[in-house]
Amino acid sequence: MIKVKRLRHATFTSPNIEAQLDYYQSVIGLGVIERSDGRVLLGTESDELTLVLERGAAPYPTSIAYEVAPNLDPADLQKSLASLDIKSEIRSDTAPGIPKALVFDDPDGHRIELFSRWEFCKAVEPIRGLAVAKLGH
Repeated sequence: MIKVKRLRHATFTSPNIEAQLDYYQSVIGLGVIERSDGRVLLGTESDELTLVLERGAAPYPTSIAYEVAPNLDPADLQKSLASLDIKSEIRSDTAPGIPKALVFDDPDGHRIELFSRWEFCKAVEPIRGLAVAKLGH
């Protein structure tokens, strides 16, 4: 069993990414960390990545990322998953501030990302709204 330390960020798809972006900026108070074609990464006032919005045909939660203990090696975690017949891969730079993550799917096809090291991410656009502190539960 892999023991996670905390929930770090979630990814949602939306056919109307601009409306979702406006909501999470104006109401929840997240700031844009990075934008690319069809993808926006949002963080808190404390510079922590908490939400990834991706353009998709329907609104759907697609992935969740967990932080594990800093001494856990992704290759060792991958071996543990393989012993349970779970296929996974180690990926680099899955999001700003996350240099390496172990990625696999849960039984419903939601992507799970595990990583042990991360860095703070400054917003590149002003934070407004309620300005939440971090993603909790």
